[in-house]
Amino acid sequence: MNPQFSLQRIGRFIYRNLTLLKGSITIAASVIAILFFIGSLIDLRGDLRFTAEEFVSSLRPLFIITGILFTFAILREAHAKKGNHFYFSLPISPLERIIAIWSTSSILFTLVFTIFGMLVGQFAVAVASFFSSVDFHLVHPFTENYWSLIKFYTFIQPAFLLGAISFQKNRIGKTLFLVVLAMVGVFLFNVILCFSFTGGAFDLFESDPFTTEAFERTSIEYSSLGSFLFGIVLGPVMLWACYYKFIEKEV
Repeated sequence: MNPQFSLQRIGRFIYRNLTLLKGSITIAASVIAILFFIGSLIDLRGDLRFTAEEFVSSLRPLFIITGILFTFAILREAHAKKGNHFYFSLPISPLERIIAIWSTSSILFTLVFTIFGMLVGQFAVAVASFFSSVDFHLVHPFTENYWSLIKFYTFIQPAFLLGAISFQKNRIGKTLFLVVLAMVGVFLFNVILCFSFTGGAFDLFESDPFTTEAFERTSIEYSSLGSFLFGIVLGPVMLWACYYKFIEKEV
């Protein structure tokens, strides 16, 4: 294997993965298009406009669910009993492999899904304007809610990527279980922080202004630090773990 880093190998590996999944991608795109089209028409009933907030609200569940399923699908070959040896013997380094997979399941997926959603939403507006009193207008998702959705997916996706690499069976279920445990841990950490502003655990659950102030202080004074640490753990640390997991499987 050529030890030098190669963008060309990354590009070829991305193309290979997408080619192998083209059937599943076509079916998924058809289902998503139908669901999003129906949702867009429903959103047009009230004010006769498909606003950016309504776009993001309809897009959010489809985007998150599809992104997670796509992450696991792109690594399905790595767990195949008959084909995994060939998969890990491909002439590509672990670093190039993880960059290719993450770029496909995060950056490329986000870009394509957004454009696809805009096209379907715009088609729904065009159809509604032709058959009803809806005025034709352009659809765009680029609001604060949209960027919050992208940020959220970018942070959680590496955790599911690690689960897709690590687990052999019931990969989605096991990964979701660990993510829920992590969320519970974050909640308990916030509760412990609240203890430092109250008289203890019993005072925490009393309905009084002091307890309310404790929650507010915890949110204000620790939210930035917590968000930063949470992002580091779910982002770079998870990708770093994925890198070593590929090294382990290739040995």
